[in-house]
Amino acid sequence: MKDVELEDFELEDSKSYIILKSLKDCDVLIWITALVMKYLETVLDRQQSEWEDAYEKGNECIRELLSDNQYIEQCMELLFFASEEYLIKKGIEVHNALGDKYAHSVEGDDGTIEAVKETLSKSANKEDINELINSQRSEGYFECHELVYGTFRIPLSDRHIDNLKTLSDRLNLRRLDKNVWVTSLVIVFFEKILDEYESESEWKSAYDSAKEWISQKVRNSEYEEELYKASTKYLHKKGYDYLF
Repeated sequence: MKDVELEDFELEDSKSYIILKSLKDCDVLIWITALVMKYLETVLDRQQSEWEDAYEKGNECIRELLSDNQYIEQCMELLFFASEEYLIKKGIEVHNALGDKYAHSVEGDDGTIEAVKETLSKSANKEDINELINSQRSEGYFECHELVYGTFRIPLSDRHIDNLKTLSDRLNLRRLDKNVWVTSLVIVFFEKILDEYESESEWKSAYDSAKEWISQKVRNSEYEEELYKASTKYLHKKGYDYLF
């Protein structure tokens, strides 16, 4: 793990070289402990009260093992960064390995969306749209806790957005702020579910403002396209779950 995750680290000066070399040469127990600590932080965060004592002991152990290093703080920062990268990569590998099993409910197609819209024809109302538009901030992003249109609801808690992020293979996209992902999903929601209102000025103004904000945040047309693709997959999955 330590060789793979540190191979792309940029050496800006001799200090960086010393830090990098010391980490590559350090005891494997340091790496194992750091990886377990990151796993506790990111995967078992809801059980923090159960592991925080063990976490602190792990932190003290690493500090003791690195105590002779003059750049201990920088070493620990890079150590935990590399451990997090490794954990994310392994998570992606597991996700991709389950891809075939998951694909049917995630990929969906526009037929799924049309079926959702037809089902919603009697329960949907304009108030839901107005509430969504009113959740948009002046900068252009949306700040809402749930996408609602009639009886079709998509929760937007941190846990649900983390699930949405798994549909992207790019680490840099996964690291984007929650507001970026929520706004991307809202844009797709506008396009796929609320498209019959696109001629209305409020719809178009909110949509255009959100698109512009996303472009400013992502700053890469290819990545932006992948962001919307992941959001579309998630919408299809939620549509499929709603119907079946």
